[in-house]
Amino acid sequence: MKIGIASTLVLVSAVSGCSSDVESSGNGDQSVDATLVASLVDRFDVPACADASLRYSGRQESPDGMFVQRIYDAPVDCRDGLIAMFATVNFTEQGPNSYAGEISDGSKERIEFEFNNGSSAGTIRWEVDVE
Repeated sequence: MKIGIASTLVLVSAVSGCSSDVESSGNGDQSVDATLVASLVDRFDVPACADASLRYSGRQESPDGMFVQRIYDAPVDCRDGLIAMFATVNFTEQGPNSYAGEISDGSKERIEFEFNNGSSAGTIRWEVDVE
């Protein structure tokens, strides 16, 4: 089952109470954390990301506007699977370990990877602009 990004953002808003600037998940409600890991798997169709764990989910504000940020601890095969799928979801490389795409409504999505050379796991940061 694929979950569209709009559904994912509605879900994030519903479960994280996005009324304040920063709301934290991860290390909290396991069902919410599992749902947000599943949204990563479903959004990019990368089953290897099912082994990721949510460290943080919340709404952030930047000079350019609001965005939802999720940070996952993930295995290297999740990172590799995401990179392989980026061309199919119109993501382009923005710099070392940084990729971005545009959703059909015009909002932006960004993913950054922090993995040490030769490590079996690292960090994935997924950000989606919201209004």
